[in-house]
Amino acid sequence: MHSTKLLLQLQPLHPLLPLAFAISLTAANYLLSVIAYEPTQRILLLASLPYVVAGLARAGWLAATREERGAFLAEIPSERSRRYWAIAALDVAKTTSKMFAAWRNELWLWTSVEVFVPAFSAIVAYLRPLQAPEKPSDRQRQLVTLALLALLAGLPFVAGLVDGIGLLLAILSAAAHGASQQLSREHVAELEHEVDEQAASELAGETGLRSLAIFVVTYLALFPLGLHESAVPYGVYRRQTYERLFPFFALLAHAFLLLSTAQPGAPSSTLMTSVYAGATASAIALSVLTGSKTAESPYLLTTLLGILIALIALAYQPSRLTLEPEDDDQPSSSSSAFTHPLLRLAFLLPYALFIFMQAINPSTFDIVVAHYDKPLPLFSDHLERVYTAPLIRQSRRRTIVYHKGNLTQDALWAGLGGVLRKGTDEVHLLPNYGREGGTYLEHLIARYDPSTPSSLNPDARPLAHHTLFLQPHMAWDWIAGTRLLYTLNPRTGFVSLSKYLTNLCGKDSEQGAVYGGFKKVFEEVEGHECREGNEEDRVLQTWSGQFVVSRERIRRNERGLYERLRDVIEAPDDDPIHDAWSPSGPSNRSNPAFGHALERAWPLLLHCSSTSIALECADDGWKAGWCQCWD
Repeated sequence: MHSTKLLLQLQPLHPLLPLAFAISLTAANYLLSVIAYEPTQRILLLASLPYVVAGLARAGWLAATREERGAFLAEIPSERSRRYWAIAALDVAKTTSKMFAAWRNELWLWTSVEVFVPAFSAIVAYLRPLQAPEKPSDRQRQLVTLALLALLAGLPFVAGLVDGIGLLLAILSAAAHGASQQLSREHVAELEHEVDEQAASELAGETGLRSLAIFVVTYLALFPLGLHESAVPYGVYRRQTYERLFPFFALLAHAFLLLSTAQPGAPSSTLMTSVYAGATASAIALSVLTGSKTAESPYLLTTLLGILIALIALAYQPSRLTLEPEDDDQPSSSSSAFTHPLLRLAFLLPYALFIFMQAINPSTFDIVVAHYDKPLPLFSDHLERVYTAPLIRQSRRRTIVYHKGNLTQDALWAGLGGVLRKGTDEVHLLPNYGREGGTYLEHLIARYDPSTPSSLNPDARPLAHHTLFLQPHMAWDWIAGTRLLYTLNPRTGFVSLSKYLTNLCGKDSEQGAVYGGFKKVFEEVEGHECREGNEEDRVLQTWSGQFVVSRERIRRNERGLYERLRDVIEAPDDDPIHDAWSPSGPSNRSNPAFGHALERAWPLLLHCSSTSIALECADDGWKAGWCQCWD
């Protein structure tokens, strides 16, 4: 029995199988979140590859043993066949639901909801029965465990961070995952005396073949339902490396789970998932919730860490809290076979590191929008598309909308309720002065030093690690999309979402027009007058006033510089500054000529003025090393 010999040879590695499963499954989930905005049919093809491998392995085994069995096709009892169909259907439902949940929710949010259900079912299943606990302390531990899990699952929902449809899809995915595991475990339990080629290959191969059939039907159904298109809004979203790695790690997770499930005496697949799920859910709740005002409190941070420790202790060792086994604590087929405390703690290392990194270096990302009269439904759709950028999805996002039109705050919240979260995001009303440049300057002044109150927002939070300054439409969407998806990364200092050009003392290199206010910015930043005709004073410029900049680069300028520029761009109508030429008609306080100059001068103002970027980064360029300034 070759399969039996293989399983016996793997005996020393059994304690490591749960950890390997947790790591590979976490990697597969992350990679899925990265490619979730590609065309649906491509993702389903990638997701089906582990089942292709399993099906081919099954077919190969059937062909190799044909002479012994006398027929190519194995005769499988109808009851067992129905179970294989059920497992296959659950696997396809799990993958499909997970994919659409990744569309709807934040990166870690949909994962946190997904891992809750396996954790819940695992702890309920492997605690002593709730109906008849042998000891009063057992019932107490059960109730405390369930309460902690309910709290962890409810926190993101109460905080208003969950999309309702995305939440439902994530729960369906998790339920399908748990049910599939349970059926697989029952199958192996019934055939434990037959752990050989027949039992082991049937479990993987037959479900693999049936999953392929269901995947084909699902794939064909995408087209009449209109679900086959890519969800990415701007440009083509292709991450070929991630595409290749996703099925690889999914296959590894598939294999590690199978090995753990098919081996008698190994840790229960559901029990080992509970530790993975509990730790991940706690870490995710911590990283997501610290994006809100209240979550910045050290008291909440301490509370969440305490919940994590308590949950892990209860989930991994439900009958007692000690890590050392006692004399009557004999392992069974449904409990851990680990005997050394360090092996038990090995589960926690990846998640403890994740929590530690989130606590000491939480990445924040602000989206600052200058809004005037763009219809709110179109504005909402625009924000949803921007939220899909990888760095934004992986950061703790805050959206701050500054409105200069005629709407009230209540009307804005009502119209943007699907994309803004109360308690985390903000809406402010401003007088219609200074175009979008004045709005950006007001934000920089208010957030530059929160210890100094601002008339705009006395309770302003500090600048985020990165800030995207945005308008309610993307003027150069084919450029902005690729740069949000490919160029933007944690080391970004400044990147424009439109084309790069150069400017010499106010003269636009492409239009040829002269924007007199550009010299004002040059003098403020460089400390001397711009010398016309001197190429040494030629600097980088951009259009549309939509860009991402780091907090470090903003603070290279003193706050007073932003205040002086704000005073210029919002100068009264009778100020001489409005005598300058403007491409949009007479200059005034609401539509100042200086606003057009500032739009082009943001790279200069934020210390990303090298003209080499305009030469190396084409109009639709996106390569990270060419199209931005690094911190």
